[in-house]
Amino acid sequence: MRKIGIVLAALACLSLMAFPASAAKGDMAFGLTGGMAMPMGNFSDIFKPGIGVGVYGDYLVTEQFAIGVDGMYNQHSAKDEWNALLSLLAGVDIEAKWTTFQFGAHGKWMPPMKDSPAAPYVAFGAGMYNLKAKVEGGGESGEASLNKIGVNGGLGVDFKVNPQFTIGVGGAFHHVMTEGDALQYFNVGVKLGFMTTGATK
Repeated sequence: MRKIGIVLAALACLSLMAFPASAAKGDMAFGLTGGMAMPMGNFSDIFKPGIGVGVYGDYLVTEQFAIGVDGMYNQHSAKDEWNALLSLLAGVDIEAKWTTFQFGAHGKWMPPMKDSPAAPYVAFGAGMYNLKAKVEGGGESGEASLNKIGVNGGLGVDFKVNPQFTIGVGGAFHHVMTEGDALQYFNVGVKLGFMTTGATK
């Protein structure tokens, strides 16, 4: 079994080297992302790190610059001490959760990497963030939500497995413009991408 794993790993490395990560003007990419969502600042005082899943689409304006749209859904559970405080105040066991749904547009710059299997990038974007807090306890539930504008930026690298499929890792910092202290969090995870060839190629 161990030998099989070693052989598969070697084949994966060969496939990365066989298909340099190059793209041309007019190409499009679509993909899925998944990983961790980590609260920062005051947000992290109440909620634990959670999960984040999303989708994206890119259009290459030039070989080094792309524009696109993206959406991300994050979910967090409140820390035990916060749930305990809410339970004490309410007189019943309370569990609080937080979700963030972000949808927006972005730009992406990719430095030239000739004949390399790796394609690093820098991304920056803005969009709408739907923020929702929900509490459940005593057989009942309540929730409150609001929409706010936010900005984000991040780094990552994609590896081309074959001409149509990429895998990668990346992270993005989000700054949501709420009243008082801004809500901030960080997404980090893996990406699965699918490339299509544009008409101008």
